[in-house]
Amino acid sequence: DVIVPLFSMLFASFHTNCNGDDSLQGNSISSNQSSPKHLLNRMIDLSQKLSTIQHDKSMEDQIVNEVNARKEPARDIARRQKKLKEEKKADAKKGKHDAGDDGIDMQVINEGEEKSKPEMSNVAAAGAAMVAEEHESPEDNAEEKRKEQKQAEEELKVELDGIVTSWKDIVCSHKLALELVANLCSGSGEDEEDDYEGYEDEDEHMWDSDDEANLISAANDDARNKSSALGGSSGNTPCEQATYDSMTTQHHLPEKILGFFRSWIDFITQSPASVTPNVSMTDGETTKSDVPDLVSQDVDEILSTCALCLGNAVARDLPTWDNNGLESFWHQLCSTLPDNNVGWNQSQHITSVMLSMLQNQPASRTLVNEATLSGFVSMLNFDNGDASIVQTHSNIISIMGVLCSETHPTPVNSNVCCALVQRLLKSSTHVDINNNDNEAMKHSVIITQEIFNVLMDMYSNDDAHDEVFEKEGVLDHFRRILPGFKRRIKKVAGAAAEEKGVWNETALNMSRFIKYKSGGK
Repeated sequence: DVIVPLFSMLFASFHTNCNGDDSLQGNSISSNQSSPKHLLNRMIDLSQKLSTIQHDKSMEDQIVNEVNARKEPARDIARRQKKLKEEKKADAKKGKHDAGDDGIDMQVINEGEEKSKPEMSNVAAAGAAMVAEEHESPEDNAEEKRKEQKQAEEELKVELDGIVTSWKDIVCSHKLALELVANLCSGSGEDEEDDYEGYEDEDEHMWDSDDEANLISAANDDARNKSSALGGSSGNTPCEQATYDSMTTQHHLPEKILGFFRSWIDFITQSPASVTPNVSMTDGETTKSDVPDLVSQDVDEILSTCALCLGNAVARDLPTWDNNGLESFWHQLCSTLPDNNVGWNQSQHITSVMLSMLQNQPASRTLVNEATLSGFVSMLNFDNGDASIVQTHSNIISIMGVLCSETHPTPVNSNVCCALVQRLLKSSTHVDINNNDNEAMKHSVIITQEIFNVLMDMYSNDDAHDEVFEKEGVLDHFRRILPGFKRRIKKVAGAAAEEKGVWNETALNMSRFIKYKSGGK
């Protein structure tokens, strides 16, 4: 009665606050100055001013050092001028000797030399006076200027610290609210932990039919017992069910969180400078933005937490969602995907929500049209090794697997199979196991494992599209790629034991799948 309405108000009002039309509670900065957009712009402005001051100071120090390195005493200047006069006199004598037959009057030359003596003396005196003036100039002006610069720098730092604090207050409050809602949507069911001891490529580890039947029976009994203990098939306690009904039926929290999610993405894409250090697919080069890394990381964490919250929400029963509500929610997600192939940081979070929705709301699978599927295929065609792109591709591959678990026509199967095989080849052939690029090898293993699992599921049933399987040469690709996949698993460093266990299980299943499709040979 208190927390859920408060969350509802927070999520619903963020769009106004994000655009600077309202004030956020708990901040000393009033009105528009408390909006994320204003804070971001002010943060960038202050950072640039500080950078300018520090750059000017560095240039001044460099110039002073160069001048000091060239500074000469007055006596040295006089000696240098005397030497220059002697060199000119010697040149004049040499000129007289060379031009003696041309009627040059020696008296004229001597007179010129005599006239130049006062001039040279004046130059030397001026140089000495200049140096004396430099030594005699007071240091007070320079010291005062340095103090003013330091004071201005300190004032900018204090103001910037205040802006960062206000920004952190907003970010932390949003993350905390999202985490609480995500926990409320997660239910009380505990995930069973599986211990992976590693798999060998041997047939003796295969279960026989009796073992499998016993395990399935035990799992069903355990599920029934948990459902009885919790008082319903949904796995919720009465308190949890009442809370969730309040979130969905009364306050429509999933829809408001989706709007909140879209507002943060709009904040990213519509900021004066792009918040995320995204990748441009036009030329394949990473472009850096002027936005501080602090902001980029915080926004990415908010989107990640928001995606988790939405994923948990759509995984539950949604009593307020009829077909129209489901369709509206899906189309809003699709419209959030960047249409210019830029913005992989937000794409990985959007596709994770899509995957959760398709997995847990079977009716939503009919909403995926040809344009959406083509967009997914297009996104798979680009890869520069960035972690956000790898995660986005992993989500898309799983989405294709969920879609193909339903009855679908041969052209769709062919389109999906071709896209997955092309991505599989790219992840396997563009990685050199001998160059010790651990991150690239890990990304290759992740993508290969996902595609292996999806393709095995697609073509393991009796009613699978065998003609597509044969046409694309999937089995031959499996035979060629599997050995390298196993080597990369062993080569990858820093992976958790459970993660490697999953990879090894996939390799074992692929070995069995190849034998199965080869007729046991």
